[in-house]
Amino acid sequence: MISTVADAAVSNPFCTRFVRPGAIPYRFSIGDERAQLDAIVDRLGQSRCGLIVGPHGTGKSTLVAEVVRRFESERVAVAPLQLCVSPSMTFLSRIRYRYTAARRVRQAQVSLASGGLLVVDGAEQLSRWAWCGLLRSARRRNQIMLATSHHDFPGATTLHRTGNSRSLIQELTESLIADSSDEIADRVSAELSRRQLSKSTNVRDLWFDLYDVVQS
Repeated sequence: MISTVADAAVSNPFCTRFVRPGAIPYRFSIGDERAQLDAIVDRLGQSRCGLIVGPHGTGKSTLVAEVVRRFESERVAVAPLQLCVSPSMTFLSRIRYRYTAARRVRQAQVSLASGGLLVVDGAEQLSRWAWCGLLRSARRRNQIMLATSHHDFPGATTLHRTGNSRSLIQELTESLIADSSDEIADRVSAELSRRQLSKSTNVRDLWFDLYDVVQS
């Protein structure tokens, strides 16, 4: 029996601890997943500046978490930064945030040792001018840069493009509810059947909605 609100949250298969980036392995659409991850890590090491490109909620942060674990296992210093804005922010607030984001990234870069990995999750929040400055500084400091973005950036190698499909979304969701009750599984399946799922579906937002479905 669920006795507290905390217990209810933990029993929900879509609570943060189960769906945060890194909690679920990234799923490549085709091919051997370990080999593809190895290839991305190798290309990043060679290019020294790599991008993972895709829409919101398509696994960019999840893939970054796996790449970062590889570098940390080799005792490489990592400086992770996540840049994001609220959809409700005004145009002026977004412009101001760009300056704040650029300052945060520069500070992290200055404190990172030579040979370290600078991770910028949400590089689309940076201006092209700020990006080019970071890239020049990374080369001068012998640092590696890994970023996620909604679009390509000059001077960076696009390592992977993320996307979803109905079958992939259903497979990932079913893995989360594998140990749940039949009632929860039926609720989730019914909700998924009502959704228009595509390669640009924001899975993070979908799972937030499913959290509420299960809690109800």
